Amino acid sequence: MKKEKIVVILIVFTSIFFGCSKTPTYELGIVDGLSDDLSDEVLTEPDDFPDEETEDDGENDIDSLLCRDGEVKNCVDFESFERCVDGLWETISLEHKELEWSCRDIMKWDEAITFCEGLGGRFPNIQEVRMLIKECPQTEYPQPDGQEPWCEVEDPWSLGDSDCSGCAASGIGKYSVFGDPNLLLSSSSLLDTTEHAWFVHFLDGSVSGIHKSFRTSVRCVRDACKIEGDIRVVSCGFNDNGDQKQICTDGTWIDQGVCEDPDECENGGVKNCVDFQSFERCVDGLWETISLEHKDLEWSCMSPDIINWQDAMGYCEDKGWRLPTISELRTLIQNCSVTETGGSCGVTDNCLLWSDCWSEDVCWGCSFNSSGKYSVFKETSVLWSSSSRVDSTDYAWHVNFNYGIIFHLPKTYNIYARCVRSR
Repeated sequence: MKKEKIVVILIVFTSIFFGCSKTPTYELGIVDGLSDDLSDEVLTEPDDFPDEETEDDGENDIDSLLCRDGEVKNCVDFESFERCVDGLWETISLEHKELEWSCRDIMKWDEAITFCEGLGGRFPNIQEVRMLIKECPQTEYPQPDGQEPWCEVEDPWSLGDSDCSGCAASGIGKYSVFGDPNLLLSSSSLLDTTEHAWFVHFLDGSVSGIHKSFRTSVRCVRDACKIEGDIRVVSCGFNDNGDQKQICTDGTWIDQGVCEDPDECENGGVKNCVDFQSFERCVDGLWETISLEHKDLEWSCMSPDIINWQDAMGYCEDKGWRLPTISELRTLIQNCSVTETGGSCGVTDNCLLWSDCWSEDVCWGCSFNSSGKYSVFKETSVLWSSSSRVDSTDYAWHVNFNYGIIFHLPKTYNIYARCVRSR
């Protein structure tokens, strides 16, 4: 039975796919009797091929030097790995032709896209994978000077009449820069059958197509760090919003700042604020978009730092905006009836006297709540108004959204500010 399987597998790899003998495409169910169980056996690593993550226990110094050709250990993505060559371990750089490559892994085509983004790289296209071919000039990319362009698989990934069948088979990694003797998948789909993707088979340096549902070898790629001080942005791997800045330093990409999962947040956190439009605030562990338009007024983002009253006035005026009056600021209070607009607290634009307008019973707001309950913008900050106390102009009115309080502070104090403008 085992021999019969091997015969079927060899037939699949050497003959009938799309009726084209020069450049076969591996298709599910193409041979009668080839089950889904067999498909994984055909296109994943053979059981007797050394695993990518071969480990050395270091118990015997002689054994750690001697190895079986093709074994791999100590692979570090985009840096280097060790491969056994002629019975000895050899360090091989993963940088080639101004590209840096990841360690090899096995997965399906659609899994590779997310996987590579998670590593801070990308799923290479067929031209990039072909850059790893050596000693097979008819399929190398770019093809050597003077070489007849036998294999012309390029954008838009249509083979046409090209011959990409490669060279004489060799199982020792002869045709791979990294010594790989196996398949390496690309992100490039076949133009005429998008369920298939292009790959290189380093057994013979051939270029062909394979069904995207098969699991096979993948390496991710990224641009090498060449120019000192260059800056790039790579994906954190969480989703499209998760970006990480890196700077080229001494030939290595160095992370700048912290790469955080954009889908995870701490309650009260704020991001992506655009003045007079919207911002995102973390509510119950999830990002929620909040409009900065409310009751015929448009509001700015919060000042980046706490500032005194005079600086808050200048901060807004310099931007062509204004600091809100106490009545305007009260429109942002919610869930605290005594200090909301129209509530029993008497402090308004028309009543700014301490003795006549403010009462502890009603202007002191409601019970403490740190969830943003009392703010339309779900914030717990303390914000300046432009309104001064009439009887003591060294003081200005403010709102504390932890309680919904309306109170006054000396203008020399430092708290936050939001600017406002009419719609």
